[in-house]
Amino acid sequence: MITTMVGQLLGRQSELARLQQVLDDARHGERGALVVRGVPGVGKTALITAVASGAQDFLILTVTGIQSESDLPFSALTSLLAPVLDRLDRLPSVQAASLRAALGLLPDTQVQRLACYAGVMTLLADAAARRPVLVVIDDFQWVDESSQHALLFALRRLESDPVAFLVAIREGEREQPRLTGVAELRLAGLGEAASHELLRAGGRPVADAVATHVWAATAGNPLALAEVGRQLSGDQLAGLTPLSDPLPIGGALMDAFARRVRSMPATTRQALILAAASYTGSATAVTSALRVLGLPLIALEAAETAGLVRLENGGLQWRHPLVRAAVYQRASPRERRAAHQALAAADESALAEHRAWHLAAAAVAPDEAVAGALEQVAEEAVRRSALATAAHALDRAASLTPNEAERARREVAAAEYAAAVGRWDEATDLLDRSHQHSSDLLLRAQSERIRARVEILRGTPAAAQGRLVAIADRLEETQPALAAEILTEAVVAHQVAGDRQAYTAIASRALALAQRVGGRHEAVAALVIAAARVAHGETETAVELYGQFGAAAAEPALWHSAPEISAMYAYCQMSLENFAEAERLLAATIDGSRAAGSVRGLTYFLAQRGLLDLRLGRTASALAAAEESVELSRAMLEGAMLAYALAVLARVKAVLGQVQESAEHASESIRMSQSMGAHGIEAHALAALSTLAVSIPDWEGVARELQRLHPTVVEWVHEPGWLHTDADLVEALFHTADRGTAEAQLVELERRAAATRGTWAHAVSARCRGLFAADDTYDEHFKRALAWHSRAPLPLERARTELLYGQQLRRRRRRSDARAQLASASATFHALGASVWAERADQELAAAGYGPPGPAGASPWARLTAAEARVVQVIVEGATYQQAAAQLFVSPRTVESHLRQAYRKLGVRSRAELSRALSVPAEREAASEASG
Repeated sequence: MITTMVGQLLGRQSELARLQQVLDDARHGERGALVVRGVPGVGKTALITAVASGAQDFLILTVTGIQSESDLPFSALTSLLAPVLDRLDRLPSVQAASLRAALGLLPDTQVQRLACYAGVMTLLADAAARRPVLVVIDDFQWVDESSQHALLFALRRLESDPVAFLVAIREGEREQPRLTGVAELRLAGLGEAASHELLRAGGRPVADAVATHVWAATAGNPLALAEVGRQLSGDQLAGLTPLSDPLPIGGALMDAFARRVRSMPATTRQALILAAASYTGSATAVTSALRVLGLPLIALEAAETAGLVRLENGGLQWRHPLVRAAVYQRASPRERRAAHQALAAADESALAEHRAWHLAAAAVAPDEAVAGALEQVAEEAVRRSALATAAHALDRAASLTPNEAERARREVAAAEYAAAVGRWDEATDLLDRSHQHSSDLLLRAQSERIRARVEILRGTPAAAQGRLVAIADRLEETQPALAAEILTEAVVAHQVAGDRQAYTAIASRALALAQRVGGRHEAVAALVIAAARVAHGETETAVELYGQFGAAAAEPALWHSAPEISAMYAYCQMSLENFAEAERLLAATIDGSRAAGSVRGLTYFLAQRGLLDLRLGRTASALAAAEESVELSRAMLEGAMLAYALAVLARVKAVLGQVQESAEHASESIRMSQSMGAHGIEAHALAALSTLAVSIPDWEGVARELQRLHPTVVEWVHEPGWLHTDADLVEALFHTADRGTAEAQLVELERRAAATRGTWAHAVSARCRGLFAADDTYDEHFKRALAWHSRAPLPLERARTELLYGQQLRRRRRRSDARAQLASASATFHALGASVWAERADQELAAAGYGPPGPAGASPWARLTAAEARVVQVIVEGATYQQAAAQLFVSPRTVESHLRQAYRKLGVRSRAELSRALSVPAEREAASEASG
């Protein structure tokens, strides 16, 4: 075994150096992470073990994923963090409580998923404050899913702490963990010279031709080389006797291990099967189970002598996971059931979840007692936020349930948890099975709601709409409250799909039905229909509904269960220019979602906050919110939420002049939206491309993107403030010489402005009219536009009007008047960090014969990264480093690092100086107007 480990390091100098660099990064105070990926036996474990053995200056935390433990919630995390659990009291209380509950240290406490994951991150950061930490995770593909998510969250958010991650993962497994964004080292086999050296390491002579043949046949896989060398005779190695065909590699390598096991005494085979079936591999558990079978512990000695296992440190270690897999998978079903039965009976004090799984594996027929035990396992997993485990436990419980109706109930419950963790196929299969076992109407309604949710997230919202409406039809008379809820969910599906005609029809029906019930059902349905009224330009009706039912949007019960509805309320308030109300709601929901660990709600509300801040000219805040929304949704949600967050981020970056990144984010959002049929989200991504094209300016690009937008949005959106793109299309058509169409679009914009009474709509329609106007009337239109701008805190749009007005003045040789407008526009663009717009304004000033304004107008926020801006925002509001870290789900050291960079960039030395430096007039004015 030692020879194999050493052999796996032969010829690995460059790979070892790459892993060593990860540790060096941590020694210099920066997180390092590397995923080592490769086929079984290629040497992943040997590499990371060798590097870890030389890291004497690190606190080393290590765990190996075990396939049989992959359904035990947080089992890997419990093992990994054991050496630092004495530091739990140093964590923020919410994080400490959630992490303790997840690890089974605090019974009867509900785990808040975000708080738990943040607790893992904070615990590692706290340990790293004393000495660098090395986290070594082997066989990551078999780490339980709840531990995977927590560790990946910590890995991605520990930015400035001396923590190194080395993660080994086996290729070829059916399901691969999502490790996007983490550097990878794909490990190939050994080179020919190193392979020859490994074959000869045992001291037996090996002919060159034989060594080359074996190297080619094994692709240099060290484990295969060692096993082949062990099985070939001396004459075969010397080239005197032909080699076997095929050599024991690939799947045959497992067969080779299985043959070695079969050659051992029957008692040894029984003992190995029992050990392979054990979850913990502890000597106590294995010894107790051996006693149940009437076997002594020495039954394992033959396997230890053969080098297949090692008994040490109170446990059993396998030579390689393939050995364990060969023992278990090549055993007969009867032998496996006997092993699990013995393990279940061995120790009554063992963990209930272990006993339940063993009993389930030993069962040969439906057994309600075992099914009930597994349901209890699922309930505990849900409490600990290990939903993948809950789904699997309920699925197995259902298969052991004698009663058909009870079986269907468990299958539907399993499907709900499977859907919650993105296991769409598994959820759909469970729902299909439940329909075969029960026709209960209420259970069928629950089933259809889960299936519709899966269809929305997988990209078939139209199917979800029809499914939900059909089940509501069946419930309308007997269960009106439930039917109203289901119709409201159908409206959300229409919202994603962008089908506003269907949205309005279903929302109206939901409201009519909810009015029969009253209370919260009526309020929620009213919020949904009000959003349609806003989009349709029916302002008075929408305002009336919001006045009566708007308070429901801020109720935690709603934004926890249906954040889309509360987020849409905030978006509609923005569209109606009720910025203070939108800000009030978003501040409450973001803080509440952070405190509750609600990922789904937080990502929605952060995206809407990004749009609100962008409109109000708080570009740094907008970028910070949008980037955090993308980070969280990419790590934990994906699907429609990620597509929307990317669209918002693309628009923010478009305003900031980050052209390539904006285009990439928008394109990714469009690809995702189109694959899901989410045309409502696609509209926001197309609007972002339009914003980008306007800033360059690329008028043909603007016209192209907005004409692509027309079929999905313009036909049903009559509120100009919805996307803020109407004026862009008019300008684009004007500049591309399509004056007739431009005039028609402008007339329509003016009509909608008059109907909806939006300040922005009136301002930009007057701006566009000034573009068309003759010499004797353009002044009048632009001055009217500026008067409208003075009524709303939209600095970017005002500056765009000033830029266009200044251009017209300059072209008519009114240079002094042009200078005033262009200088004001330039100052605002610089203050907002809108670099491309600022460059255009400065070029116009130069064309008018004036230099650009001095650097005094540049916003200090523009010098900060989004991460720095996030930290600065909470710090200037009075948070400590620890409070800021807990709020932003980063480590205190990361907060300190970002704040130090902000101090350096802004030339300040205290919080008071920081607050004064960041009190930019344009932003302060926008903030005060929005909140007052």
